[in-house]
Amino acid sequence: MFNQQFKAYVDLDTTGDRYEVDLPPMSAHNLVIGTMYIDVGETMTITNLKRPNEKCTVKFERRGWLSKEAFKLTGEVTDTGSGKKG
Repeated sequence: MFNQQFKAYVDLDTTGDRYEVDLPPMSAHNLVIGTMYIDVGETMTITNLKRPNEKCTVKFERRGWLSKEAFKLTGEVTDTGSGKKG
């Protein structure tokens, strides 16, 4: 299986913060028959490069073959410097 990791960067001019976003893998389904949709899976991590102890982790759950439910995700924000978790 081919798995490639993509990164994006977001700069906030007002605060001077720069965030690195590790994007989750995406896959296209029903390209030939049915309604096409994009499915997002696994984990996305967002790191504040100015303060690397601040991180956000978002876990995407794949919809699966028979699921009609909306996309489901869970997340956690951590600040290892202060020991806080949200």
